[in-house]
Amino acid sequence: MSAADATDTAGGTGGADPAPAVTGPAVRTGAVLVAVTVVLGIALDQLTKWWALDALGDGTVIPLLPTTSFRLVFNPGVAFGMGSEIGPALTVVLIGVVLFLIGWLVTHVRRREGLANQLLLAVVVAGACGNLADRLFRAEDGPLTGHVVDFIAVDWFAVFNVADIFTTCGVLAFAVLVFWQEGRRPTDGEAEGDDTTGTGTAAQDDAGGTPAAATPAPGEERPTPGGPASTG
Repeated sequence: MSAADATDTAGGTGGADPAPAVTGPAVRTGAVLVAVTVVLGIALDQLTKWWALDALGDGTVIPLLPTTSFRLVFNPGVAFGMGSEIGPALTVVLIGVVLFLIGWLVTHVRRREGLANQLLLAVVVAGACGNLADRLFRAEDGPLTGHVVDFIAVDWFAVFNVADIFTTCGVLAFAVLVFWQEGRRPTDGEAEGDDTTGTGTAAQDDAGGTPAAATPAPGEERPTPGGPASTG
């Protein structure tokens, strides 16, 4: 084994370059911020629902705008009451959706896909968990039969809650961010152009670091190696 081979083997530089390692502190910082976002989101959703049950449980309606008010509604389905007829099966499906979202979020954290992406997914997960908690812990007609507490009523739209706002706005913002990031990413042609045009150092220097010979001017002959240049 040559000295160069021994150096490559000892330093781990032989062959292909190893994949960059994901640093532990960076992953932990992202995980902490994501976890805090999820916990705070669920807490805010549940606190507002407890307020709605206490303040609006007797049928009280609190006007806000000409078409908006606080009014308590119990929703057995999902958006616009869809799926209410299938009962516990809907909750089972939603549990699967929430588990998928959590797995997707964990993957983003482990791969450090970008803090903004992670936090937006955390907001989505918080909203999904907030409504799922209603179905699991507010069940009065048997397991998985809980109704979601809605209290923000927009007459021309729907009645929803804070968890719905988190889920809807989080998904939309995440989609916009991903499309924006894809638009800024250089295409293959642009990446190749950057590699070939650059500063030209690869074209100027040979393998040994010697500058390449200058191109002769028109009418001037290239010097012969080992001999004087011809004046023509």
